Amino acid sequence: IFVSSKIGMASRGRGAPAGRSSSSSSHSLGAGAANGRGAAASAQDLPAGAAARAARFAQASKKEAVASSFAQIITLARKSGSLNLNGRGLTAVPAEVWHLNEGAPPPAAAVSFDSNADGWWTQTDLTKLILSSNKLTVLGPDLALLPTLTTLDVHDNLLESLPEEIAVLAVLASLNASHNTLHTLPGSLGQLAALKSLLVQHNQLTALPPELGALAGLEELDLSHNRLVSLPPSFASLVSLRKLNLASNLLESLPDLGRMVRLGELDLHANRLEELPVGVGRLAHIARLDLRHNSLRAVPGLQGMTSLRELYLGNNALVALDAATLPPSLHVLDARDNHIAHLDDTICDLKQLQRLDLTNNDLNALPAGLGALPALNALTLDGNPMRSVRRDIVTRGTAAILKHLRNQMAEEAPEPAHDGPLPLTTAAAVPGTTTQLVHTGQKSTAIPDAIWALAAANAITSADFSKNLLTVVPAQLPTSAPGLLTLNLSSNRITSFPGPLLAGLRALTSLDVRGNQLTTLPDELGDLPLRDLALSANRFVEIPASVYRLRALNTLVASDNQIAVLDAAGLARLPALLCLDVSNNNIAQVPPQLGLLPLTTLKLEGNAFKTPRPAQLAQGTRAVLEYLKSRIVDG
Repeated sequence: IFVSSKIGMASRGRGAPAGRSSSSSSHSLGAGAANGRGAAASAQDLPAGAAARAARFAQASKKEAVASSFAQIITLARKSGSLNLNGRGLTAVPAEVWHLNEGAPPPAAAVSFDSNADGWWTQTDLTKLILSSNKLTVLGPDLALLPTLTTLDVHDNLLESLPEEIAVLAVLASLNASHNTLHTLPGSLGQLAALKSLLVQHNQLTALPPELGALAGLEELDLSHNRLVSLPPSFASLVSLRKLNLASNLLESLPDLGRMVRLGELDLHANRLEELPVGVGRLAHIARLDLRHNSLRAVPGLQGMTSLRELYLGNNALVALDAATLPPSLHVLDARDNHIAHLDDTICDLKQLQRLDLTNNDLNALPAGLGALPALNALTLDGNPMRSVRRDIVTRGTAAILKHLRNQMAEEAPEPAHDGPLPLTTAAAVPGTTTQLVHTGQKSTAIPDAIWALAAANAITSADFSKNLLTVVPAQLPTSAPGLLTLNLSSNRITSFPGPLLAGLRALTSLDVRGNQLTTLPDELGDLPLRDLALSANRFVEIPASVYRLRALNTLVASDNQIAVLDAAGLARLPALLCLDVSNNNIAQVPPQLGLLPLTTLKLEGNAFKTPRPAQLAQGTRAVLEYLKSRIVDG
C-alpha cells in the first residue's frame, strides 16, 4: 500500500489528470515499460490470472470434497463391513479398498474409550464389496487381501479375466461378474467351497475350467449369452444346482444332467441342441423348461418331470408332436414355428393343459378330442394350412375352435354297444364265453401274454387294441385269432403293416388303422374280403395301390392325410364302394370321372382344389356328383 501511494503521488506530480483514483494508479504500475500499451496489457492480465486462480481453487476444493467423501465412505465401510462404489467411473480399484481390513492396533497402543474419534475397536472386516458399473479392466492379486468377503459384485465393467487369487476368498458365497468381457474363468474358482451363486452371463466365455465341477454347494449358475460350444464332463457334478441358465450359447450337446435332482429352473433356449440327454427327463422339480430356438427333431422324453408346468418348444425342427412323451402336469405347451404336420391323439391326455400354441406349423387337421380338454382356454392355430377347421372359425379364436371340435366329436361318437358276449380284457375270463378281445387305452407298448392266453381259449372275431403305444402290429394275431373279422389298431404309433401277417387274417372284413404313422400298405391287403377300411390321420400321400383290389370294399375313409391326387380309374375298380371320405388332404383337383361312381357319401372338404366350390359341397353328395358328371368332356 505504501509503495502504491508513493507511485500515485509521483504520477500526479508529472501531470496526471486530477481526480484519478488509487486503483487507476495501481493500473499504471507498468506504464514506463511500454509507452502506455503495457499498462493496458497489464490491466487485462490481472483478471485472467484471477480467473485461473479461482478455477484452480475450485478444482482443488472439489478434489478435497471428493477425497473427504471417499474418506467418509471408507470410514463407514470399516464400521459396516460393506462398501458400495457402484457407478463412480473407476478405472482402477483405489488402494484404500484393498487395505480396508488393515487397522489392528500397534502392540503398545494406548486406548482411550472416552475419545469421540473412531478407533480400531470400531472396525469390522469387509464382507460385501460392490464395484459394479465402472470401467475396471483388472482386479489384480490384491483381491487376496480381502479374504472375509462373502459377496463380490463386479458386473458391468471391462474385465477380461478374474485373478487366480480369488481362491483365497474362502467364505465367498456370491460372485457376480456378468456383463464384462471375460474370455476364461480361473480354475481356482473350484476352490470356493462356500460359493452359492455364480453369475457370469453376457461375457465372451468359450469354455469352462473342469475345476468348476468341484463347486458341490453351488445353487445358482448363469452362463447365458456367452460362446460356449461344450461343457466339461465334470459339469454334471454340480448336484446342488437349483437354477441353471445356459441360454444363448453355441451348445450342440449336454452332459448328463440327471444327477441335478434339485434343479427347479432350466433355460436352454437359443443353442444348437438336436436332442437332450436322457437324464433331463428325470428332473422331477423343474416347473419351467425353455427349449426354444434349437434344432430338436423330436419331442424329448420328459415323462419324469412331474412338476413341469410350462414347456417351450418353439422354433425347432419338430415334424410331429407326440404328447405321450410329456408329463400330464403341463399347463402351457408352446410348439409354434416348427414343421409339425401331425398332432397325435395323445395330446388329448394332457387334461391340465391351459394354453396350446401351434402357430406357424404344417397342420391341416386336429384331433377332435382337443375340444374336450377341460382347462384349455387358449389355442392358437394361425399360419397353418388347416382344412379340418375352416379359416373363419380359426380367426374367431379359441372358443369357436373348441366348439367346432366338440361338434366333430359328437359326429364321430360310436354307437352304443349292443347286447352280446362280454369283451375279453386283462381281467380273468371264462374260456368259451366271449368273441371279443379288448385291450384299449392302456398305453401299452405290447399286448400282455395273458391276453393271448385267454384269446387262444376263445373263438375271437373282434380285437380292439386302440389307444395304446404300439409301434408294430402284434405278431400273435394270425395264430391267436385266425377267424378275426374286425381289427381296430387306431391311435397307436404303427409305422408299417407286415404283408405276411396281414395275409394270415384271411377272414378280415373291417380294419381301422386311424391315427398311426403309416405311409403305405402291403400288396397282401388286396386279397382280403375287406368291407370297411379306415386310414385317417396317417401319412399317406396317395391311396395305396393294394386298396384298388378290394372288390368288396364298401367304405373307405382316408381323411386327414397328405393325399395330393385322386385316382378315379382306380376307384372305379371298386364296384361295391358307396362311401368315400378324402377330406382334409392336399387334393388340388377333383377328377370329373368321380361323378360316375355310385357313391352315396362323398366327403371332399378341406382340400386345396377350387372347384367344386364350398357352396356346392354344402349341397351334398348327389349335387356334387351331378356337378362332376357335367364337367366330363366327351371324346
